Amino acid sequence: MNASLFGAYMKTITFRKVQMGENTLDYKTQLIGIMQTPSDPQRGAGIEEVRKSVRVLDTLDKAGDDQVELEDADYVHVVEKIKAARYLVLTKEVLQFIDDMLATSKEN
Repeated sequence: MNASLFGAYMKTITFRKVQMGENTLDYKTQLIGIMQTPSDPQRGAGIEEVRKSVRVLDTLDKAGDDQVELEDADYVHVVEKIKAARYLVLTKEVLQFIDDMLATSKEN
């Protein structure tokens, strides 16, 4: 756990690129896609979800290709979005992505 200058704790998400046959699962790209999609696509997103998601997207935009550090509140939003997401490809690599995103909350 890393404390920021303002006392908030930070969670580190490590980005991986995993081969899936001819395709590559890029953790950063996948996370950006999840953050850009409403938790309930049929109803859309409320203002609070838009604000939280854009805050995380801004942090992802500034991050390098290897990892990102998120404040606790932002990470909680990421976890909520990962759990609410609907996955169209059901492979062990996708499950590993989900587990890696959720494992950060247990490590830090």
